[in-house]
Amino acid sequence: MARHLWKSLIAALLSVALVLPILSISSAQDVGRIAAVVNDQPITFVDLDTRLRLALLSAGLPASDEARQRFLPQVLRQLIDEKLQLTEARNAGVTVSDADVNAAIQTIAGQNSLTGEQLLAVLQRGGVPPGALIDQITAQLAWRALIRQRFVPQISI
Repeated sequence: MARHLWKSLIAALLSVALVLPILSISSAQDVGRIAAVVNDQPITFVDLDTRLRLALLSAGLPASDEARQRFLPQVLRQLIDEKLQLTEARNAGVTVSDADVNAAIQTIAGQNSLTGEQLLAVLQRGGVPPGALIDQITAQLAWRALIRQRFVPQISI
C-alpha cells in the first residue's frame, strides 16, 4: 500500500510541477481544462477555482489576485491529497454516509453561529457551490475513518 501511495504521490507532484507555472484560472477557456491528474482522476481548473474560492471565503480573505496566487499551490495540493486519500479509503472499503456529512456541516455551521442552511447560503453568495464543501468534508471523514480502521487497533496503552 505504501509503495502504491508513494507512486501516486510522485505522479501527482509531477503533474503539479508541470501545471503550476502556467496556472491562471481566470479565463473562460479554462472551464474544461485539467490542472492535474491523480490516479487517472482529473482535477479541473473549475475544481481548483471553486476550492480556491472556498478557501478564501473560509479564511475571510478577499478574492484578490494576490490572495489567489498565494493560496493556489496549497489548494491544489489539498485537492491532490484528497484524491489520494479517497482512493485509499475506497480501496479499504471505507464509506462516508450522507448523515455523517450533514452532521459535519451542522457542526461547522454551529461553530459559526449559523444553521446548516445559512452556511450553504453564505457559500452560494460567495460563488461556492455546496458540493465543494461536501466533497472536502467527505474526503476528511473518509481519511479519518481509514486512519481509525488501520491504526487504532494497533494502539496499546
